[in-house]
Amino acid sequence: MIADAVAIDDFYHHLSIWLAERGAKAQLIIVDNSPPLLAEGNVVARYSRNEDQPPYGLIEDETSTEPQEATR
Repeated sequence: MIADAVAIDDFYHHLSIWLAERGAKAQLIIVDNSPPLLAEGNVVARYSRNEDQPPYGLIEDETSTEPQEATR
């Protein structure tokens, strides 16, 4: 798990450098359940898993392993 945390921190660090330089006019939208502290100042919205605590999740049932029916 520690190696994963280091890789995630490195990824966010790389993005912050890129956005400050060559990507200065770019917009990135990243969806992350647990952004690192490095990104905390850039979090625009935080969704809960609790219906009584809005705003409530982006994905209705993100923990389900059952296939979802396609909607038309």
